[in-house]
Amino acid sequence: MTFFRQTALLLALSSVGLACSADSPDPGPNLRDTGAPLEQCDGEELGALYEHYIEPFVSGAVPSSCSECHMTGIDVSIYAQDTPCQTMACMVEEGAADLSTPEDSRILEQIRMGSPASSVFNVETEHTAMLKWIEWAAKCQNQVCGEISGACNSGTGSPTTGRLPTGSCDEDDLLANFWDNVVADQGRCVGCHDTAEAPRFLEGMRGISDFNDDDHKRRARNGMYAIITSGLIDAEEPLNSLLLTKPLQHGFQPKGAYGAREPIERVASGVGVGVHHGGAGKINFQCPGFDCSDGAIIDCRMDQACTEASECGEGMRCGDGYCRIFESVCSLTYINYLDFIQHYLSCQP
Repeated sequence: MTFFRQTALLLALSSVGLACSADSPDPGPNLRDTGAPLEQCDGEELGALYEHYIEPFVSGAVPSSCSECHMTGIDVSIYAQDTPCQTMACMVEEGAADLSTPEDSRILEQIRMGSPASSVFNVETEHTAMLKWIEWAAKCQNQVCGEISGACNSGTGSPTTGRLPTGSCDEDDLLANFWDNVVADQGRCVGCHDTAEAPRFLEGMRGISDFNDDDHKRRARNGMYAIITSGLIDAEEPLNSLLLTKPLQHGFQPKGAYGAREPIERVASGVGVGVHHGGAGKINFQCPGFDCSDGAIIDCRMDQACTEASECGEGMRCGDGYCRIFESVCSLTYINYLDFIQHYLSCQP
């Protein structure tokens, strides 16, 4: 099972997704009144158990906050099938759930490796919910669900909300783009953030520099998935992606963007504006000769070399050895981040 498939579990599980919450799920009237596990082994009991202990964590339409935590270093296999019975059988088949000793199930250990410091993530709540389900399965799975052969390929073909985080992108190709455009410039962020305060996608990435080193590559992959699953990319308006606006100087608006995968000639008012950053902005512009305090065209094209303005067309200047729009600014960090965002979004349905 590849990492590409593994990362989808905590993004969107159609049968047993774990979209984390800081609040404990309501256990339902029966469980709340008795304070004890359900005792009946039947489909109705399974439905109640799933509804009260597992369903509160389900998030199939949007990236789950579990991914934000788990993608920073844990490879969790994807087990989701079309029914709770099939999903549990797949977890057993893959060795994630141990019905002989539920408390020793590997998935519980993986949950405990999540970061309890996240404000949207409650490790103990998720751990308790999953343990309750495994304990029920240890007692009732065979009686209620019967034998399920080929459990991890047992889906009925019914629609699912599960989705692969990379869309149609080849994972290795997307990772190479992420490495060149984001990892290569990570020093802009980690120079000020210590490990505890670093943006989640930077956790574990400090000091990586060798794409051919398996450990460095793994940590970069975790960072890439953390960006994808943490809401840092805005599919509706890419320029509003927090990956771009958070490091951008506060209040600055790009009027256009050239140099990334797809040129953006005009930007609507209010789009892509730099937001408040806890520290100073990390993408700032010095604009000698004109005022760019509230915005300018970002032009980092390098397709026409020059030594003087006469070599460039009307309305162009020769800056940094390349023809670029007059009264424009350049930030390769911004353009590189934008290139990664555009590449990722090109693979989404």
